Parts: sequence; C-alpha cells; structure tokens
Amino acid sequence: MGKLHAAAIAAGLLLFLVSGLQAATTIVATTGLGPIKSTDGGVTWSVIPVNVSNGILSGQPTLRVIGYDPTAPSTTWYAHGDAGGTYGFYRTTDGGLTWTGTPILNFIPAAIPGSIVVDPVATNVIYMIVYTSIVGKNYIAKSTDHGLTWNKVKLPSTVSYPAANNPDGTPSFWIATDPRQTGVLYAVGGHYVFKTIDFGATWTTLSTGVDTPEKNGLAAGAFPSLLRINVDPRVSTTLYVSAGASFVAPKCQGTPAGGQCGMYKSVDGGATWTQLGLQSYTSLGVSIDTVSGAMYAGGIISSGSGTVYRSTDGGTNWTPVKNGLDHATPRVLVDPNTPSTVYAQQNGSTNGFYYVSTDSGATWNPRPLPALCEVTKPNCSTAPTTNFSDLILVPGAASPPPPVTGPTRTISHIANGDGWRTTTILINTGTQLESFELKFWDENGNPLPLDLGADGVTADLIDAIQPGVARFIRTAGTGTLKPGWAELRSSLDIDGLSIFGLQSPGHGDSEAAVPLSPSGGTELFIPFDYSTGYSTGVAFADPGQQLANVTATILDDVGANVPAAGTIMVPDRGHYANVLAAKFPGVVGKRGVAHFTSTANIFGLGIRANGKAFTSIDALAGVTAATKTIPHIANGGGWKTTFLIVCADTHAANFTLKFWHDDGTPLPLPLVAAGIVTSITGTLQPGEIRIVETVNAGPLVTGWAELSGLTGGIGGTAIFALQSPVQADAEAAVPFSTAASTHLFMPYDYSPGYSTAIAFTNTGGTAAHVTATFTDDAGNDLGSGPSITVPAHGHNSAVLVLLKPAIAGTRGTVLFTSDVPVFGLGLRANGVAFTSLKVIAK
Repeated sequence: MGKLHAAAIAAGLLLFLVSGLQAATTIVATTGLGPIKSTDGGVTWSVIPVNVSNGILSGQPTLRVIGYDPTAPSTTWYAHGDAGGTYGFYRTTDGGLTWTGTPILNFIPAAIPGSIVVDPVATNVIYMIVYTSIVGKNYIAKSTDHGLTWNKVKLPSTVSYPAANNPDGTPSFWIATDPRQTGVLYAVGGHYVFKTIDFGATWTTLSTGVDTPEKNGLAAGAFPSLLRINVDPRVSTTLYVSAGASFVAPKCQGTPAGGQCGMYKSVDGGATWTQLGLQSYTSLGVSIDTVSGAMYAGGIISSGSGTVYRSTDGGTNWTPVKNGLDHATPRVLVDPNTPSTVYAQQNGSTNGFYYVSTDSGATWNPRPLPALCEVTKPNCSTAPTTNFSDLILVPGAASPPPPVTGPTRTISHIANGDGWRTTTILINTGTQLESFELKFWDENGNPLPLDLGADGVTADLIDAIQPGVARFIRTAGTGTLKPGWAELRSSLDIDGLSIFGLQSPGHGDSEAAVPLSPSGGTELFIPFDYSTGYSTGVAFADPGQQLANVTATILDDVGANVPAAGTIMVPDRGHYANVLAAKFPGVVGKRGVAHFTSTANIFGLGIRANGKAFTSIDALAGVTAATKTIPHIANGGGWKTTFLIVCADTHAANFTLKFWHDDGTPLPLPLVAAGIVTSITGTLQPGEIRIVETVNAGPLVTGWAELSGLTGGIGGTAIFALQSPVQADAEAAVPFSTAASTHLFMPYDYSPGYSTAIAFTNTGGTAAHVTATFTDDAGNDLGSGPSITVPAHGHNSAVLVLLKPAIAGTRGTVLFTSDVPVFGLGLRANGVAFTSLKVIAK
C-alpha cells in the first residue's frame, strides 16, 4: 500500500502563493527522500530528517503533499505520506527541526499536489482530499485539531454521482480556501463547483460555464471534467475554473466563441461564468500577478507539447510565452512578491528540470532538480535525481494580510455608468496591516458587480492596507447607470469616504462626498432646496434583513407644513434614490427640511443640485446638544457660505451661531436679511430649519464658525460655494463637527487634474503648530512640510503642494500632527469643481 502511488512522486509541483507575502527564498518540497529544503531559492538543497516518536511511523517517510499555516508560514508546515507502509500526517512548528506524526488508518490521503489547505483564521481547521480504498472515489477529510483526528466532509450528490453509487458524495478532486475569509472552502468534482461558508457543514452547488447534465440531460461524458478552482487573491468574488478534455476534445477550441474546455471565469462568486480565450483544451489553473494583474496558465498548443500562456486583459486574450515543453499542461505560478519571476513545471516530466522566468515570461531558463542522498546514506556515491511531488515557497518574515474582521459601515449611495463614477478612499490610521472587505449592492439587494479598473470586475473587494497608507478604489464609469450602496467591513482603524462624480466634457467632474456611516436610524432629517435653479435628491440604504417603509413630515423654511402623502419603500439589503419632488411634489419652489421616519434602520443622504453642479448633505440622526464647530467658512471674492441649521429633537431648542476670523477675533459677515453681524441667535421647533446665508460682497475673508448655546439636539451642514458668471455655483458641504485631535489623517490627490487643500480651526486658548507628513498610495514616505501655525481661537488653510512640492503627480495620505487639538477639513478640486474631504481625527 505504501508504494501504491509511487508514480505520483513525479506528478508536478504546486507553489502555495499567498498575495502580499515577502519574496520566498526558502523552498520545501516533498519527495521520495522525505522533505527537502532550499534556503537560496532552489540553487542548493538538503534533505530534512523526519524523526517522530510514534513507532508505527518510524523511519524517513516518503512525503507526497505539503501545505502550511497561513498565520505562521515560515515555521508551521503539514504533510502526508507513508513510512514503512503506514500512512501518516506530519506537522512541524519550528521550520522542520522537529516533527510530530499521526498514523492515518481509516482512509488513504490522495497524492494530489496542493490538496492540504488550512483555514486563514481558524488555523486548527485543515482539509485534505482522501479516499477509502478505491482510487477516484475521493472525498474531503477535515481536522479541527491540527491533524490529530479527522472527519469526513461529503459534497452533495448529483445526477452524475448519485448517492447509491457514491455514498461519500460527489468525488472531490481539488479544494481551495478563500485566503481571507474564514469558513469558506471551494471544491470541484466531476462537472461541478461547490462552495461552503460554514466549514463544510452545508454546501451550495454553483453553476459553471460548462453545462451540467441536470441542465440538458446529455450523457456525463459529453462534458469536460473540472480540474482546478482558483480564488483571485485580490477579489474573493472572482473565481477561475479550469477544465480538461472529454471525448468531445476536438470541439474544445478554448475561445470565447466556442468549445467546452479550457478555462472559465466568474466575477459574481460563481453565479455566472464566462469562457476565457485560452487556446488550449485543458489547463491546471491560473496564477495572478497581484500588482500588474497579469495572468499565467499552462496549456497544450499541440499534442504532447506544453505551453505557458500570459494574459494582460483578465483572460480574454492569451499569448504563448513559452512553447515546446516536452510534456503537456505545465503548472505556471507567479512569485507574488517578485511578480517578474514566474515558475513552470510539467506534470509527469522526466527530464529533470523545472523552468524559471525572471522577466515576466519573456525568457525562460531550465533549473535542474536536486541530486541528493537518502538520510541513512549521506555519503552515497551515486546521487539520484529527486523528483518533486509537491512544493511550497515559504514566505519571509511577513505574514499574510489578516482576515477581514470588525464592524460594518454603510456608504448610502454609489453610482456608476452613463457618465457617473464613484471613488472610495480608505485610509489605515492604525499601526499594523489591516484588511477590509468592500461589498457593492444594487437597488434590490443583489450583489452589484462593478468595473474597478485594476481591481477587476467584482461585487466584493477584499484587500489589505499598510499603516498610514490610502487605498483609492474607483469605478470605471462605463455602461448604463447602476446606482446602489456599499458596505465596508474592517477594523475601525480603516476609515475614509466615497465620492461620486458626474463626468462632464470640457471640465472636471462635479463631485459629492458620502461618509462611511457606522449607524443609521429610524428618524432622519435631510434639508432640501427647490428654490430657483436648485433641486434635491435623497438616497437611502437598508443594510438589514427587513423591508423599510419610509414616511415623511416636511416643513418649509418658515415652519409651514408641506403635503407629504406617500411612502418610500427600501428593499431589505436594497437602496432607493430619486429626486424629492418625485414622491412629494409639494416641495417644488420651497426650501426646508424633510423628517423621514422608517420602520427599519436606514442610512440616508441628501443631494443638492444646481444644474450640473451638486453637493451632498449628510442625513442627521442621533443629534446631541454638544457644541459644534464648522472648520471653514468663506465669503467675498466670489465665495459665499450657507448654513443649514436643523432641530432634530422632540422639543424646541435654542442656538447661537458665531463667526470667527482667522486671527481668532469675531468676524462680521454680511447676511441675507440680517445685515452685518458676528453672531446670530434663534429658537427652532422640532423638525424646523434655519437657513443662514452670507452675501458675496467685498474681498475674500475666511474663518470658522461655532454652533453653541444649544438646549437640544441641533445640528446641520454648511455649504460654501464659488459663484461663477458662466455656470452654476461649485459647492462643497462642511459637516458640523465635534471631534478635534492632535493627529488627523486625510487623503490627498495630485493625480492629473486634481489638487488638494486643508483648513484648520483651533478652538483652544494657545496657538497650534501643525506638521504635515506625506505617504503616497504605494506606501512611500515622501517626507514632511513646514509647520503650519493656527492662532488661538483661529483658523488657517494651505494648498498641500505648496507645503511639499514632491507630492505633485502623486496621491496618498497626509498625517497632520499638532501640539494642541485642532479641527480639520479637506478640499479636493478638479478644475472649477470641488468637493470636501473628510479629515479623520485619531
């Protein structure tokens, strides 16, 4: 029995590559001599002794398959093989210095390279492919104690594999975990793809580009067998399935126009599949350069001749980069930390070589397999050629990106297509690598696949961000308009915003910012404006499992009721967006505030438009009586500021709005209907709004404002606008803030067409000195600029490129460090259009 699969020892290699790891220089392979190791990238090798205390497994084992713990890849490895005719499962936690072994008596581990996989979070959970006594009747074995004991995991029965003939379920011939989501496992068997999200307790049968017998009743032999499934290391919902030939192999053209074999891709988690243009009727999987997006696969260009293919467009088109390998279907793998290095080896090769390219597949060099001696015969005179049955590249000191954990936050509106696009900017404000998951949902609560450029087409983006680095995620803006909402799961150290923009020929996008909201509410207040030239839209997202019925009570700016019959329905996990007048036509010609009451917790946003220019207004929920700061106001020289002050309480409340100059002295401002004043006081009834507008007169003055003396929950938004005689005002919203800090993070953008500025307010009694430190979106430290002084009780602002000219042409993160707490507000401009940027207080 121990030699039953001796022929599989030469069965080809599989490199376990995990996105984000440092370049692997230590290689561990399983061979007939036991495990062997290279610490110089495969130049020299040595045999690793495996001594275990279990007498049944005494002696150096013949190992066949190896894997590693993704949280400790440099030290903890798992392998199976046989010693003295008994199969065993082996584990080391010190990089191969010592091993423990557990006999395997109830099943036979399958000699399929790569068939030991470990959950990325619950790393005590290990899966491998095994069978009882009949080769081909494979099933999945799972251990929850690092391989000491095992239980059977059965895939669902299918028409091709009925339970009567397959008591262990549909045979599994390949398994793959999602590298950042716990409990998720994929399996392929026969013509089927299966997925579990609960560690194998229940399974879903996914459709594939290859029709299954259930769909059309044809014989199973008319369909190619599925060989591999790969999860895109950048995007969990992007999957690749490779297929092998059947008796219809001559029809397997491997083109988008026809054929049943080759490779298939899904961008929606396996719901739908598209055949890729791989010119081969078989393939053993795909490997992806996570930096450039280039993809590599092995195939056959003619009978008995292996070929390496490369694609730079997501798999639509492929170019042969290495022909004439002496055996069919090589496995091709990219070193994820040195993307220009690509490995290839042929399944069943007997020529004693594998192949390496160090220039992204342009040229290839053979690398000989090692010639080594047995552990018990260290001085052998005849050095045998050692064939790999499996192989791993051991990562350096860095660990894989941590799995996605933490609370969810909601982005209540996104838009893509028909000229619209959305940019989400996330910043890791913590001190360690943090992962995130960003999901997109459509109006009806279904996943919304979006073209994210280099991040691919996906409804579910998973990635990690280094400390202090900004991640820019932008939709392509192509196709028909698709509105929806987004959901972020991450630790609270990742924060940011989304910006949706309308592309206009001849000038920069009109844009509006959308916050990451940690909590919504059942009572939301949104100011509206239908005065001449203006209109207002509303957007709601319902992230829960219950349909939200939303009603409105509307007051105009003099406290009069506006008719508001009708209900807005927001589907569970869904979204609603429309102009306010579509549901409540009585608002036309008026200004005021809409008080929305929902049967379920929702998130909301107002969109105030004047022509093609627009700005967003945060929905107010859970407002308190705390004093609030407006970090930036501007008036004169073409600028004006409008304050929208709303009572979101159940009782009347008082307020005082004070204006302060840059130097901390009271700032007289000319107000519509109030004259020139330095403050204004009033009382608001529940649901009422007070609109305070400056008059654009005289030279430009800047400063800040303070909303104080509050006797109830009053909040709101300020909007500063640049008036132009040739087009509608460009506007940006300024949220009323209660959070000052000595450490502030903000994204900056000096990519083509963009610029960024910052404004600070210091409400304290001593001057603040603020230093800006810049990091681009690739994680490069660009250094610091000169200190900015903000007077006591004063205000200051700066264009960032004047502080640090080296940031020109880059985008990234700026960290502001102050000796006293300050408030901040960012401004991103593209031509005459601009929007505000959230400043994150830490």
